[in-house]
Amino acid sequence: RFAATAGKRLSVSVTSVTVRSGRVTLRDPFGAAVGASLSFGLGGGFMEPRALSQAGTYSLVVDPTGTATGSLTIALYDVPPDAQASLAFGTPSSLALSVPGQNGRATLAGTAGQRVSVRVTASVQVRISLLAPDGGVLAGPVYVGSSGGLLEPTALPADGVYTVLADPSGAATGSVTLTPYDVPPDATATLSFSSPLTVSTTVPGQNAAATFTGSAGKKASLKLSNPTARRSSRRRTSGRPAASWSRRSCPRTGSTRSSSIRPPQRPARSP
Repeated sequence: RFAATAGKRLSVSVTSVTVRSGRVTLRDPFGAAVGASLSFGLGGGFMEPRALSQAGTYSLVVDPTGTATGSLTIALYDVPPDAQASLAFGTPSSLALSVPGQNGRATLAGTAGQRVSVRVTASVQVRISLLAPDGGVLAGPVYVGSSGGLLEPTALPADGVYTVLADPSGAATGSVTLTPYDVPPDATATLSFSSPLTVSTTVPGQNAAATFTGSAGKKASLKLSNPTARRSSRRRTSGRPAASWSRRSCPRTGSTRSSSIRPPQRPARSP
């Protein structure tokens, strides 16, 4: 049991569990449940922040499943307001998430039709979402770990202030750095057989497509050389009536690159 004031936000972590399974319920001064119960197992669990509607004495009730016995450790946290930041295109901005259950929100002014990507670096696993001006989810969530990641380009439906939401996994705390980008149209080029061609992308999230014209029944191969990205995701697609090859920005790191594409001479084959 503990005393709390109206408006306070509380989160709860359950660790060091030897009980096979059970539930933890937060109850208000009159005994009513505050939100859904937290189910836990031997791996523990985490109750996301709950806003308290009134002052008084609250309680956490542990209910093991069936005849299960054992022990567990419960930690109660006073969760501050979500961390806030303002974003500008091409400029990193950091959020410090210091208490389990605290999220981060970074705002960005955008215009209708603009394509926005967000590079993410984080010290903890975090879910990243892009929220529309009305609070609805426009893109995501994307799960990002300590190796970083990229929220792929999203076309904004209207002028307004958008929010990048950073939600750490479970009771994790740490820092998140967000860098938004105004993504230009995808780079395009036309290939000719046996002629090398270099395609380049300049902004994380920008793709590149190189097309060539082929005829039914013919076969073609592609030789890729001199990529400048640390790692990449390559995708070949066939279009109608032309065949196309596209190269995407790295979804984990958001790096950009240029590549030399050399399609060898087509062998003569019967249709």
